Amino acid sequence: MLRMRFSPITASPMSPICPLRMSPCLSVSAARAAIGGRGARAASGSEPISLMRPRRLSRGRRAGLGPARALSLPCRGKNAEKRSMRTGCMWGALGAWLLLVPLAAGCRRSSPPPGEDGRLTAFATIGPVAWAVERIAGPRARVELLVPGGQSHEAFAPAPRQVEDLMRAGVWFRTALPFEEALGARIARAAPRLRIVDVTAGVSLRPMEAHGHEDGEHADGLDIHVWLDPQNMKLHARAICDELCALVPAGADEFRANAAALAAELDAADAAIAAQLAPCKGARMYVFHPAFGYFADRYGLVQRAIEVDGKEPTPRQLAELVAQARADGARTVFVQAQFPARGARHIAEAIGADVAELDPTARDYIANLERMAALLRTALAP
Repeated sequence: MLRMRFSPITASPMSPICPLRMSPCLSVSAARAAIGGRGARAASGSEPISLMRPRRLSRGRRAGLGPARALSLPCRGKNAEKRSMRTGCMWGALGAWLLLVPLAAGCRRSSPPPGEDGRLTAFATIGPVAWAVERIAGPRARVELLVPGGQSHEAFAPAPRQVEDLMRAGVWFRTALPFEEALGARIARAAPRLRIVDVTAGVSLRPMEAHGHEDGEHADGLDIHVWLDPQNMKLHARAICDELCALVPAGADEFRANAAALAAELDAADAAIAAQLAPCKGARMYVFHPAFGYFADRYGLVQRAIEVDGKEPTPRQLAELVAQARADGARTVFVQAQFPARGARHIAEAIGADVAELDPTARDYIANLERMAALLRTALAP
C-alpha cells in the first residue's frame, strides 16, 4: 500500500498541530495560496509558507505528525501503483490543505453558517443521492454535488475549494466510495460541526462477479453501487429524511410527506421496470464496468463485466469474451462515459453488436432507471 507523509520543509517548534511556521490564525485564502505555490505569504510581513513535501513511508512506520497522520490514498489492490500515479498529486495537495484548514476554521464561527438565503446547505457525493435529497428537502435546502456528472468517482479527488465549501455545509450525504472514507476521516476532524451521513448504512452489499474487480473501488470484493436498486434507494431516502428532520425540525412534517411520496414513486417505477424486463430474465448484459449488479439482481438479469480487475482485458481475455458474447447472442454492448471502453467497442465490432451508453450516476434517478430499462429490453428481449 502506498502511504504518504507530509514532511515540512520549514519546521516550527511552536506548535505540535501544524508543522509550518505561521501565525496562529491563518486565512482560508492564505491556506489555498500555500498549496498553489512555494513561498506564498499568509499575510503581510509574515514568514513564507513552504509547501509540504510528500515521501513514502515504509510498512508499519509511524508518521509522527499528531492529528495529521499518514494519508492512505484511496487505491488498493493490483492496480494501486497505476492509480496512485493518477491521483497521488491531487491527494497530496489535499492532505496539505487539510493540515492548514483547521487553523483557518478556528478563526471562523464554531458552527456552519446557513447559505446566503438562510437555507440548509446539503452536499451529496453522487447524482442519485443529490436527487433524493432535493426531492425530500424541497425548498428548505440547497443541494450541492461533490462528484460532477460524467466524472469517474474512482479517479476523483476534490479541489481545495470544494473541501472549503463542504466544510461550510450543514450535512454531507455520502455513500460507500473509498475516496469518501479518506476524505471523511480528515474532514470530520477539521469541521466537527459538519454532519456526515452514510446513506448506505444498513444495506446488504453483494459480492462482485467472478471476473473480480480488485482495485481500490472494490478492495473488499463487494459491490458498492447499491443505489441502482430502487428498493435500496428507498432505504437511502429514509436515512436522508431522518437526518433532515433532526437538522431542521420545523420542516419535519414536510420532509416525511415528501419521503413517503418518493417511496411510492420508487415502488411504482420498480413494478413497471420489473414488468418491462420480465421477458429478459436470465439474459446476459455485457457492460464494460460492473456497476449494474444491483439492478441486474433486482430484475433477473446477469451482468457480464468486460474490464478485468479494473483494467481493459488482455488480448487473450478479449478473445474469450468475444467467443462468450457470440455464444450468448449479445446484440448490444454497454459502456459508460466515466470509463474508457476500447475493449467493449472491440467486442461489439467483432460480433456485429451495437454499442449503447448507460450512466449509473445520472442525477434524474427514476428517469435514468426507465431509460436503462428501455435500452435493456430492446437489447435483451428474445
